[in-house]
Amino acid sequence: MAIGVVPRVAERRGLSQLEELFRDHYELVYRTAYSIVNNTADAEDVLQTVFLRLVRRQVPPDFTTNVKGYFYRSAVNVSLDTIRSRRRYDLVMPARLRLRLRTPGDRRAAHPGPTSLSSACWSRSGSS
Repeated sequence: MAIGVVPRVAERRGLSQLEELFRDHYELVYRTAYSIVNNTADAEDVLQTVFLRLVRRQVPPDFTTNVKGYFYRSAVNVSLDTIRSRRRYDLVMPARLRLRLRTPGDRRAAHPGPTSLSSACWSRSGSS
């Protein structure tokens, strides 16, 4: 799906509900991801991916039973995908180059949190 299509899909599905879900659960998703990937940048990527996948779903999930469980499990799954991807990257990238590319501040545990879903989803791409 093209990037320009995502906001229109979110608009059709009721962005206000999505914003509310984001505000209520972004910290859970971030902390869960950080506890698995141990890296601030990867945890932020997981946060973004979880909510973008929610926007892109053809059939919205049933949130009547356990919303917190849905976001927890999504964060775990995307975090594990990130670790698998990192392992493939580690096989290709020599160790001395990885040391130069490390992100400063990887040890930060708390995330201040974006003010809205759009700022979280688009902050990594440079637009707000």
